[in-house]
Amino acid sequence: MLQNLLDQLNYAPRDLSQVLEQNRKLDQFFGISPELIEKQLNDYDGHEQLYLDIDCEALSTSYYDFAQIFRALQLEPGDTFVDLGAGFGRSVLLLSQLYPKVMGIGIEYLKERIAPGLSFLEKHGSMLLAQDLMGKDYKIPQADAYFLYLPQGPLSDRILEQLRQIACYHRIQIAVIESHGDLLDRIRDEKFLKLKTSMKTASPRHDPEIYIFESLAPGECQEIDRKDQQLLRQSLRLRSISLLDIEPSFIARHLNSFRGYIAQIEVSLVNGGTRTWYASLAKSSLSYYRGQVYLEFESGSLASFGELWNTKLIRLIAKSCLSLKDVELR
Repeated sequence: MLQNLLDQLNYAPRDLSQVLEQNRKLDQFFGISPELIEKQLNDYDGHEQLYLDIDCEALSTSYYDFAQIFRALQLEPGDTFVDLGAGFGRSVLLLSQLYPKVMGIGIEYLKERIAPGLSFLEKHGSMLLAQDLMGKDYKIPQADAYFLYLPQGPLSDRILEQLRQIACYHRIQIAVIESHGDLLDRIRDEKFLKLKTSMKTASPRHDPEIYIFESLAPGECQEIDRKDQQLLRQSLRLRSISLLDIEPSFIARHLNSFRGYIAQIEVSLVNGGTRTWYASLAKSSLSYYRGQVYLEFESGSLASFGELWNTKLIRLIAKSCLSLKDVELR
C-alpha cells in the first residue's frame, strides 16, 4: 500500500480531491491526525504566527508538493534537508521514505504538532525538533536545502539573516511557498540568492507557485556580506541618513540596528502641499505591499519608501540629534 501511495506522487494529481486523498492516506500511515492535534492547542491562543485558526490543509503543504520539491532540489545521499516551521512534520516523514539516505530535520514551535511524527521516526535517521526559531541563542543548523512556508515579519528576518551567514560558507538551496505575506518580496531582495526554478502547487495558494532559490558561491556571498557590513558601519556613524541614497532592502536587513533612530516622513496633501511628521523606529516593523517596502510604527501609522498612501520616508535621524518637543511625533 505505501509503495503505491509513494509511486502516485510521481504523477500530477488529476484534481484537488486526489491531493486531499493522498494527504489523508499518508497522514494515516504516519500516524498523524491533523484535526485532532489542532483541537488540543487552545492553550496557545494569542500566538499569531502559530496559525491556530487556519484550516489544516491551508496550514500544511501537501505530500505531492513536497515530492515535487525534493525532485527539484536533486537531493543526494549524505545531504541534509531542514524544514523551518515543520507543522506536523510531513516533509521529514515523506523524506524518510523517498530518500532514506538524506538527513531530514523538521523544526516546529509546538511539540504537540510533531509528537505523532516523532513516534514514526524513531526507526529512521531523520528527526523532528520542538524549538522556537526566535529563541535568543538558537542557531539554524547548516544544511544543503531548506523549506520555508508562511514565516512573516521578524521571524522571516531572523531566518534570512542566519541563512545569509550559512551561505557565506556553504552553498544552499531554499524551497519557498507563500500563501499570504511578504516572504517572497523579502527573498527577492536578498542579493545572495538567485531563482533556480519554479513549479505549480497542487494545493490552492494565494501565490500558486513553488520557488526554488539557490545561493551564490560562498566567496561571492562573503563579498556581498562584507560590502553590506561596511555600508552599515558607515551609516551608523551618521546622525542623519538620507533614505533617498539607500536601498529599502538594506533597511529591511538591518532594521534592528536603527532602533535608536527617528524616521522623518513627508505626506503629500490634496492641495499640492506637504506635511512632515516623525516616528520612532524603536518598535516599528517592516513589510512589503505590492513590491514596495513600508514601515508600520507603534502608533499604527504607516510610511513607505516609495509613494504608497501619499507618504514617503525621507531620512533617519539619531534620536539624540532631534528636539522631540518641536516636531509632530507619532
